[in-house]
Amino acid sequence: MLGALAGIGGQYLIAEILSSRMTADLPGFRIQPLIGSAMFTLLMAGGFALPPLLSLKRVPPMRILNRSLDTSATRGRIVWLLPIIAALAIPVFELGELKLALVMLGGSAVLALALALAAWAAIGLTRKLSTRTRGAWRFGLAGLGRRRAASILQITALGLGLMALLLLVVVRAELIEQWQASLPPDAPDHFMVNIQPDQYGQVKNALEEMSVARLQIRPMANAQLVSISGDRPPENSFTGQVNVSWADSLPPANKIVEGTYWSEGGRGQVSVARRWADRVGVALGDVMTFDSGGQMFSATVTSIRDVQWNSFNVNFFLLLTPEAGEILPHQFVASFFLPKGREQALDDLARSLPSASVLDVGALIERVFEIIRQVSQAAQVVFAFTLIAGLVVLLAALEATRDQRRSEAALIRTLGADNATVRAGLLIEYAIMAVIAAALATVGAAITGWYMASELFQFDYQPGAALFILGFSASVVLVIGAGWLGNRSVLATPPVRILRAG
Repeated sequence: MLGALAGIGGQYLIAEILSSRMTADLPGFRIQPLIGSAMFTLLMAGGFALPPLLSLKRVPPMRILNRSLDTSATRGRIVWLLPIIAALAIPVFELGELKLALVMLGGSAVLALALALAAWAAIGLTRKLSTRTRGAWRFGLAGLGRRRAASILQITALGLGLMALLLLVVVRAELIEQWQASLPPDAPDHFMVNIQPDQYGQVKNALEEMSVARLQIRPMANAQLVSISGDRPPENSFTGQVNVSWADSLPPANKIVEGTYWSEGGRGQVSVARRWADRVGVALGDVMTFDSGGQMFSATVTSIRDVQWNSFNVNFFLLLTPEAGEILPHQFVASFFLPKGREQALDDLARSLPSASVLDVGALIERVFEIIRQVSQAAQVVFAFTLIAGLVVLLAALEATRDQRRSEAALIRTLGADNATVRAGLLIEYAIMAVIAAALATVGAAITGWYMASELFQFDYQPGAALFILGFSASVVLVIGAGWLGNRSVLATPPVRILRAG
């Protein structure tokens, strides 16, 4: 019931965040998801409770009187598969698509395994360090090693939740800010498309009179890729109908990485962007055949280019030698930076050219960023539940090990340690756990941000101080706060009572 209420509240909050951009009303409240969630919850709760309950009938009375006779039960472990299967079935049931669910589960499992392995290695290091320390530090560091499995579980759960929130709260903002900063101040912010050949001179003169910056006007033709060295091209989003252009010199924001832009002879050649070449499987020397309006032509690949797509210039995957303009029907595309106060002149030019269209890329980018910000805020609500789940796992693990901690504290106090030493040891244990979880979360978020920046935005991401400050401060507050609240009774119970109880 609490979970259902939290879900309803989260749904309402997400709807409020997105409401300003919604053009239609969201579906109303439905009871069906609550019924499904309740069934899975009961199935998992019953499944996790069933194995220990079934094992009770096999516990001999002497086991209660003498705990040294404790043995690990090997029978009945298959019952644990019930809650595990139920947990794995939830995304399959909710998504309704097995492949997508398997991808999500597989990615989550790989990420959790990586965090768990890193936590295992870090705890192993703390165990070695504990032999070189004394007093509270030795007691605290050794505590992680004595409860290695529980510590790894707590660190992994909290690290996953923290990493999700750091990606949305910090890395998302840093990616947008750093990407915008990587653009030149006069990067093209407008495109004019579908300029006819007889309009070229008019458009060029008009834009120059507006004092636009970084003006480029490039020809563009549409062609069907028929074959590559006699073979049919692979079927993907990069083949089929392709846009081609031509230029006698290498355009800005392009760099030759293989071959020569135009080799001697200068006809029947094509330069290919590396991203396109990798996706299609094209190499130097391949002969590409195209069909444009019934006109067949072939070109040999003589160079591979790296293209700075975030330059906002008019860039193409395929560049032909200039004679292609003599045989291919084409139009022109212009890119430029429009100075302030020239908007009306641009509107007048666009109205005088009914076939041409103007795209305000700057306004589109701002709109996209605004949508990203809103969606990220909504996603933060969802991932807040992930962090809460990690905190619950932390509290549950602390509760499960409370008796062991009380026995350890009673023993060390009996041997002469005071309450301050025990308290400091517990705080050190929680602090080290928090540092490990924060380090894994921040490093994971930074690596993910770097990968997204290099693959999607094509710039080098530099993690800011906010990522580490928020990650470590949140982890320390959560772990130390939860640990201290969950183990207040460790020091409150007299050692003699614990020792007598065994």
